[in-house]
Amino acid sequence: MLLGRFGGTQLSRNTLAAGVVRVGQAVQPVVNLLRDALLDSPIVHGDETEVQVLKEPGGKAQAKSCMWVQMSEPSGPEGTGPPIQLFGYAPSRSTQAARTLYEGMRAGGVLMSDGYEPYAAIAEQHRLVHLGCWAHCRRYFNDASISSAGCTRSRPTRDATHWMTRRCGNRASCTARRCSKRLRSRRPHGEQPCHEPFG
Repeated sequence: MLLGRFGGTQLSRNTLAAGVVRVGQAVQPVVNLLRDALLDSPIVHGDETEVQVLKEPGGKAQAKSCMWVQMSEPSGPEGTGPPIQLFGYAPSRSTQAARTLYEGMRAGGVLMSDGYEPYAAIAEQHRLVHLGCWAHCRRYFNDASISSAGCTRSRPTRDATHWMTRRCGNRASCTARRCSKRLRSRRPHGEQPCHEPFG
């Protein structure tokens, strides 16, 4: 254990958890400033995933909670600040939980997300441009083609899945960081309007 190098003693799980809570409380003002800069950014990416939390007050051990992530590559109103990634926890994936996280987002900004419905409500509430994520879109095409395995896929579906695989990369074959660097290096040279392959 890393902490053992500093003290050489065994620390209980409760002591570690209490320490994490105290550090979280101490850095909350910094997190608030980061959230303000993120929500004032020209484009914010959002995603969420379900997690299981044991012994949550008022919840069953099998109940699913949610981790929300918000990210901006350039931050701040001019888009010149450093990248910011914030993680938030909520006991549900409800629209209300999402509204709380995105409260204060600047009107006219851009929100990029998957097709989860609360993001549409946020975009409408804050008058945002709502963009869909190509990786999620590709996954939906792929899931649809797998679920209809007995059926022959139409040519547009096959072409769209193939195009998105080339565009987004095969996530199973490399880490997200490597894919991201590879896509960024190709983007200036290989960028084209996304409707051309289907037009």
